[in-house]
Amino acid sequence: MKNNKKTKEQLIKEIGELRQQINNLKKLTNSDQQAKKMLLNPNELYKALLLTSPDAVTITDLEGRIIEVSQQTLNMHGYENPEELLGTTALDLIAPEDHERALENMKKTLTGGAIRNVEYTLLKKDGTPFYGELDASLIRDAQGNPKALIATTRDITGQKLAQEELQRKVDEFSLTFENAKDAIIWADPETCLVTNCNKATEWLLEKKKEEIIGHHQKELHPPEKAEYYMSKFKMHIEQKGAVDDEAEIITKFGRTKPVFISASITTVGGKPIIQGIFHDISEQKLIEKSLRESEDKFRTLVEQSLQGIIIGQGSPITTVFVNTAIADILGYTVDELMNLSTAETQALIHPDDRKLFFDRYTEKLEGKPSPSHYELRAIRKDGSICWVEIFSTRIVYSGEPAVQAAFIDITERRKAEDALLSSEEQYRTLQSNIPVGIFRITGGADGRIVSSNPALVKMLGYEIQEEMAEIRVTDLYMNQEDRKKFVELLSTIGEISNYEVQLKRKDSSVFWGSLSVKAIIDKTGNVAYMDGILEDITERKEAERALQRSEVQYRTLQANIPVGLFRTTADTSGHIVSTNPALAEMFGYKDPEEMTTIRVADLYINQDDRNTFIEILKSKGEVSNYEVQFKRKDNSVFWGSLSARAIRDASGKIVYLDGILENITERKEAERALQRSEVQYRTLQANIPVGLFRTTADTSGHIVSTNPALAEMFGYKDPEEMTTIRVADLYINQDDRNTFIEILKSKGEVSNYEVQFKRKDNSVFWGSLSARAIRDASGKIVYLDGILENISARKQAQIALEESEEKYRGVVDNSLVGFYITQQHIIKFCNQKFVEMFGYDSSEQLIGKHAKNLIAPESWELVNKMVMLRESGEEETLQYVFKGRKKDGTIIDIETSGSRIFYEGKLAIQGNMLDITERKRVESKLKILASRDALTGVLNRGVALLLFAKQLQTAKRENTRLSICYLDLDGLKDINDTYGHQEGDEALKLVSRFLIQSLREADVVCRLGGDEFLLILPHCPLNNAYHVWERISRSVVTFNAQNIKPYIISLSRGFAEYNPDIPSTVDQLIANADMEMYKHKHSKSEE
Repeated sequence: MKNNKKTKEQLIKEIGELRQQINNLKKLTNSDQQAKKMLLNPNELYKALLLTSPDAVTITDLEGRIIEVSQQTLNMHGYENPEELLGTTALDLIAPEDHERALENMKKTLTGGAIRNVEYTLLKKDGTPFYGELDASLIRDAQGNPKALIATTRDITGQKLAQEELQRKVDEFSLTFENAKDAIIWADPETCLVTNCNKATEWLLEKKKEEIIGHHQKELHPPEKAEYYMSKFKMHIEQKGAVDDEAEIITKFGRTKPVFISASITTVGGKPIIQGIFHDISEQKLIEKSLRESEDKFRTLVEQSLQGIIIGQGSPITTVFVNTAIADILGYTVDELMNLSTAETQALIHPDDRKLFFDRYTEKLEGKPSPSHYELRAIRKDGSICWVEIFSTRIVYSGEPAVQAAFIDITERRKAEDALLSSEEQYRTLQSNIPVGIFRITGGADGRIVSSNPALVKMLGYEIQEEMAEIRVTDLYMNQEDRKKFVELLSTIGEISNYEVQLKRKDSSVFWGSLSVKAIIDKTGNVAYMDGILEDITERKEAERALQRSEVQYRTLQANIPVGLFRTTADTSGHIVSTNPALAEMFGYKDPEEMTTIRVADLYINQDDRNTFIEILKSKGEVSNYEVQFKRKDNSVFWGSLSARAIRDASGKIVYLDGILENITERKEAERALQRSEVQYRTLQANIPVGLFRTTADTSGHIVSTNPALAEMFGYKDPEEMTTIRVADLYINQDDRNTFIEILKSKGEVSNYEVQFKRKDNSVFWGSLSARAIRDASGKIVYLDGILENISARKQAQIALEESEEKYRGVVDNSLVGFYITQQHIIKFCNQKFVEMFGYDSSEQLIGKHAKNLIAPESWELVNKMVMLRESGEEETLQYVFKGRKKDGTIIDIETSGSRIFYEGKLAIQGNMLDITERKRVESKLKILASRDALTGVLNRGVALLLFAKQLQTAKRENTRLSICYLDLDGLKDINDTYGHQEGDEALKLVSRFLIQSLREADVVCRLGGDEFLLILPHCPLNNAYHVWERISRSVVTFNAQNIKPYIISLSRGFAEYNPDIPSTVDQLIANADMEMYKHKHSKSEE
């Protein structure tokens, strides 16, 4: 750009000339835009045209009553569904002052066949007016008689505002200085006197403008620092560059305020000035102080936690943080853990659990779905094994992805769970709730229902299954011939799928059903039963009929729609298969038939455009709004917008291209005129020292205009280079852009919105955004105008502090242990786990309460004593157990540890709590329950059922299979009767020994009672379970062959498998295995 300056009078003259140019611009319109995607056959293509057109399409009868509207018509006028408009008159959408003119134009359309580019004031549903432009034409039937009217409407409110926009730009530029949110001060570099300032300067200094202008710049600062800032001022003049620095100013009333100054040397009226932008950072300083205090608080909570915490980064893992608790759990010091090598770190996890832990660490680190809560074994420094419960989460630590894992030592709890004995009530098998009818009926023409599920009973309108026992199946058919054909077909082919037929319910109402049935053949070759499924497809059948009716309505659109429709071959040259009259007219041909001899490529001005169009279609399958120049039959040129879709055959080969062509010549000319006028305004923003911009209001954002300062801020050579950039791509975080847009839409403006941006070279900087929404006459936001300041320097210190505070806050918030801070027994802070532990909904319900509310009366004396010992300094840290009281009065067991700290300048107690109620309950039960069967030494029934439930939960969580085996000692009663109960007991012991010898260490054997045993085989699919039975059988056969006993040992067995894809309960699996065992016993008795 040229550096010569223009006088104010020259600028005013240019502005006047530009305003006149805008006033003289011919009103130009955008052509109708129709459907973006084509359906797969011609009939659906015409239907999609109305449904997908981006412009409003309305069809009325010859009296003006609306009979069809597109979705864009609903959107433009603010309606939700077509029923609100169908049957109303088109005049309801037009402002009353235009009704008479609209009726005249309707007459013209009926007599002349079409009208074009007619402007009206239109109305939204809520009465809001907006400007629209309308094209209308007649729809004729096959005989050429008028049938209906079709109109396309465009919102042209934006064009109407073009003239006003130029004046607004000029006015806004002149107000930028005065209305800036930050103080702007100009000073003479020679005299150091203030020459100008804005209104924000008055607010900052608490002085009137006349008290500031003409005074020495050092008077802006506290007297004791005036000379220091004077030297900085002189240094700035000598270096002749931009300076960003923090400073202090003093107000009229002696108050000192911290500010961030961005100073630069510029020229005003041909003379150099020092311009300083003063941003008040008082609130920021208060935030930084608060962050430091918060960091100290959370750091103390984490360091004193009973919950072990590790933060790891990178792959292989590098430990970047551990607290004292995890060091205590593993028997190391904090320094020892932090200095372990990668191999030593991996060795902390038990070899059998190592893959699980590090796989889940990697998944978490990479942001992939992975369980956050699980249990595994760790190895302490002394080599002993401990069980730990882990809760992991992905965090950002020191600017890089990391995984934070919280460890709780659950070794004692695991021991308690492994040894827990308790008998549980058995559950009843639940009937399946599959939502389709399942049945078995007898063979033959009439048919009787043998069995059915609840869904079939409900589908046929009955209350209970027994009601259906006497029904003849043939009576359920609307047409007896359908039943007869169905039975004959099934007898012939043996199986039928998706046989659609009308059936009737108990109340004689009719529905459509889809039958899938398989014939069960008896020994004579006749159909004994029919097993099948019935699905109610009434809704689908009604939808199909409605679709058939709607197809007819859209076929007439082809002949009357005012855009070109076509189908061509897919080769580069292209052969026209079919077109509508509008396309033929667009290219200057008399009818579609005349175009069938034309090569499509010959219609393009530039053959490369055709090639590119074909390449995109082949790679993506569709093209939308592809703008290109075409030539008519008379060789005149026009601009067209192509939207098309590739049609493929069964092998996937492209055979046709179906699409729409719109004439956009007028729109392209209007765009070029607007582009020429915009260039003339860019010089208005050239010298402002902050970034100025105008963008569109959508989430992605398109840069309409900027000044050189903004381009320089983002590392671009000039504003023009930025016009191709999506605003959203300048944000480091897209969510920041979304939030910014949402605030602007709700409040109309945003001040000092701080966010990270990236430059052209991908370097990052912090910016402070202030912007306001620019609305059109209807209140719709069309542009965003604003200012951007670079605030990177002052953000660096703040971000570092926030990251440190966030690190410790995150550890506390994600903890499985309750954290708290109290002062004189009053709760000052607690985390979410603490809140949940005592049955409250939020920390606000507890902050300010006396801690006595959370302590059972019998434990208050103990707790009070421990607090006093810590407050007095006699004991720095104490750990003990007490009875807590939840919000609903429930008493729980709490283990706590706490220490003395200073919080907000006062003595306080901080600590953490762990709910050990369940552990206490388990420990209590252990004192009462026994774990072994007294006779055989294996686990008894109570332990078996609890252990089975636990193993089933593990299988569900880990998505693995599990098998059980139900065993019965055959003939135990005969052994007792013949040889005595002592020998029967000996037989049971022998069986127990065979079972234990044949199982893995992880498998479980227990005696359910009498002669029945249960084997639990974790991580064992059913096919592997049969290998276990083979080992048991070999042991039994070997023993019987030795003839040690006067009787033989014989076992019956039944297997059941848990499949993660098929939910099953403990009772269901045992019942299944029991049934299989009796089948096995029965089969042996028949041999």
